[in-house]
Amino acid sequence: MVCSRNDVSSSTRDTEPHLECCAQFWPVSSGRALRSCRVSREGQWGWGRGWSTSLKRSTKGPVFCSGHDLKELSSEDDVKHHSQVFELCAEVMTLIQKLPVPVIAKVNGMATAAGCQLVASCDIAVASEKSQFATPGVNIGLFCSTPAVALGRSLPRKVALEMLFTGEPLSAHEALMHGLISKVVPEDKLEEETMKISQKICESSKSVLALGKATFYRQITQDLDTAYKITTQVMVDNLTLRDGQEGIEAFVQKRKPVWSPGEPVAL
Repeated sequence: MVCSRNDVSSSTRDTEPHLECCAQFWPVSSGRALRSCRVSREGQWGWGRGWSTSLKRSTKGPVFCSGHDLKELSSEDDVKHHSQVFELCAEVMTLIQKLPVPVIAKVNGMATAAGCQLVASCDIAVASEKSQFATPGVNIGLFCSTPAVALGRSLPRKVALEMLFTGEPLSAHEALMHGLISKVVPEDKLEEETMKISQKICESSKSVLALGKATFYRQITQDLDTAYKITTQVMVDNLTLRDGQEGIEAFVQKRKPVWSPGEPVAL
């Protein structure tokens, strides 16, 4: 089940989408459109009738997302305005990882600067063979320092630094090889493959997935001993969930589990 598309454009920059069905599509092609992805409260991303992974989709044309609108960064605007632009972008990127649902980037074109940052910030990224990824800010005198945060956490250091220092793009296959994206497919298979992943995710327990995603990002920055301490406790906590017991019972009884339709657990 796929809900109808909610278009995101520069005229709807205050829109706060609500996830209601199996998959939500957000066309994102520019910095202004990116601004409308802001969600001020995580509670706005409700579970709805079914529940959802959140998909970010390219609009028609050669660009998935070109990053910030450079007209908003001119000297005509003051420092306060510039700070608000970058703070809002950082808020969007961090909220993606705080959301209780997996977020999939569906990329069909060029992703540059904050657009590349967006891809790197998503939980999963599926790209067409024609897609490219770049951080070309250095070539116009504005180093991609904020995109470097996401890139540095997704790519090997030397690969990320070459992108940042030269502005040269990675092809889709290079991005896959270095771990920036999850999968590369022909353009005509992009929709099918993205929905295949989304639908597979939607078969699982929402409370278990929410717990798992939050735990993954919590432990990944810790040292090895701390990470195991955190995740050991989470495994025990997972067993106390209704869906944790339901899954084990269903496996033993050789039947499909019936997941709880309730709200996700507090993380």
